[in-house]
Amino acid sequence: MTKLVFSFDTEDYINPEGADGILATAQLLRANGIKGNFNMVGRMALQLREWGRQDVIDELRNHHEISYHSTSHSMHPTINEYTDFCDIRMALKLFKQDEARGIQMVKDVFGVDKINSACPPGSSHSYIAHYGYSELGIPTYNAGYCVDENRGRPVSVCNIYAMQYGKCLEYYLPVTSEEDIKAYVDEVAKTKDLYIFYHHPQMAIFSEWCDEINFNGDNTPRDQWKSSQKWPEERRKLFYERFAYLINLVKNDPRFEITTYAEIAKSLECTRTVTLSDIPALRKAIDQELFPVTLPESLSLCDILQACRSFLTGKKEHVCQKVYGFYAEPYARPEPVTVTKHDLINSLEFIPEDDFLPEFFYAGSIKLGPADWLRAALAILDGEESYTVTPGPWQIDTDQFPKTRDDDLSHIWIHSPLFEDKYTSDRMRLQSWTFRMQKGTQRKPLDP
Repeated sequence: MTKLVFSFDTEDYINPEGADGILATAQLLRANGIKGNFNMVGRMALQLREWGRQDVIDELRNHHEISYHSTSHSMHPTINEYTDFCDIRMALKLFKQDEARGIQMVKDVFGVDKINSACPPGSSHSYIAHYGYSELGIPTYNAGYCVDENRGRPVSVCNIYAMQYGKCLEYYLPVTSEEDIKAYVDEVAKTKDLYIFYHHPQMAIFSEWCDEINFNGDNTPRDQWKSSQKWPEERRKLFYERFAYLINLVKNDPRFEITTYAEIAKSLECTRTVTLSDIPALRKAIDQELFPVTLPESLSLCDILQACRSFLTGKKEHVCQKVYGFYAEPYARPEPVTVTKHDLINSLEFIPEDDFLPEFFYAGSIKLGPADWLRAALAILDGEESYTVTPGPWQIDTDQFPKTRDDDLSHIWIHSPLFEDKYTSDRMRLQSWTFRMQKGTQRKPLDP
């Protein structure tokens, strides 16, 4: 069965009539017994109150799920612009300060206690947002780039479960026949475990993006904000007709289960434990390929490294906690070297339990990269008296996550011309040791 989410990026705090699009979408879903998810921008929540749209606020609060879509969306500096610098801790601190403010705006207006998902504004996805939202208590991140592009399953990335947006409805439905919509739904049912239909409610009404005409590269002063052009009435009507058709197709189809981010987050909650008895299987998996594992438990490479660290200190069990990747590209041994258990124990002082990993460790006088250390630790814990580290890769197979592999944010969306993407895209690739698929699922998401 394919799980379906109807998700709506609710962000237009410039055009008052856009609120009518929110209401129309919400009421159409409710009339069909469906709970939608509305990713709410902090400023949008405040604007609904300022516009006096208590009808919209009540509709969403009483009948739908409220999630989060950043404090200010496209207003500069965007998330990527103000966090793209070397000091990760400072970038994360600034992010959490600003986004905690936006989350509180949404909670105050809608009277909700818990936010179960966040969504990046435009192309302002980043490793900082993944870590930051997780630390702010949000368990899932939708429309990210570190995703399972095959089956659509959630992938844990930087301590938050990332999911992929599917079909953007505002441009698809008005130009697509009912026959083609049905064929598309059939394909989703055959190929996806989880699928997200998404829509920007104001774009059923407007043909121009409010941020594209007001924040493209720089901020338009508020007293000069421009209103967006509207679609003709017949197109607006056609959109809602086709939207209703799509809703009726899936709600009556036993191949689908319509769900929410809250329900997905709850289904993903678990305690992950590694014991010494798991070491042989983990060693075999890592010797086969340096990649996250899904058996005997869902584990990132960071999880396995931290478990090895625990066992080398004498513990018999390791309970997985939050994990952190790298600041810079890790070192890898260029030539063979033999290490012992004593050498590895001496290296433990260089391995933090709850912080970003260093690019190399010293085992006595021996310099090891994280992947070198991991292979050696698994062998020693599996009973070897010593282990000869040979040159090997430090990075996982990023072809399994092509959007992450190819990510380059420097010249897309409406970023300021001053945004250089010095760190953001490359640093996400450096967090690959935090990636993991769900327990018992296919280890490599794009394998046949």
